[in-house]
Amino acid sequence: MIFVAAIVIVFIAVSILPAFSQINGNGLSINQERFLNAIKIVENWKGKDGMDGEKGPYQITAKTWYQYTIEEFTDANVDKLGKEIAIIHLNWISIQLKKNHYPETSFNFAVVWCAGWGAFNKANYSPAKIDYALRVQNIYLDKDVRP
Repeated sequence: MIFVAAIVIVFIAVSILPAFSQINGNGLSINQERFLNAIKIVENWKGKDGMDGEKGPYQITAKTWYQYTIEEFTDANVDKLGKEIAIIHLNWISIQLKKNHYPETSFNFAVVWCAGWGAFNKANYSPAKIDYALRVQNIYLDKDVRP
């Protein structure tokens, strides 16, 4: 069963990775490094899991982690591995925004990152999620903040 799941994951990765390989010239309308840096700043990770069990500097949830890998979720605490999954997830968000005709703004990316696609697509997210997205957007747009 695990072998079949691994084959499916590899097949999906091979199918969608070409779309992910052209970051910032690849179809993303935002700068990936700047955006992920803004997420790290807002999350302000100090080695502790988030309130809902999110892990690592990008505060990735287990559900998001296992959407892209079969590696142990504790590996999300490793910056390099967490960043790889964050990049793939960022590109998945881009695909969803494009497919559903939403503008690819740093604000929209941040809302989906924080609230999830379902909440974003239904415009069913809390003021706290809006505040999070505004903080990410402000850092992202601040040219003095370097990734």
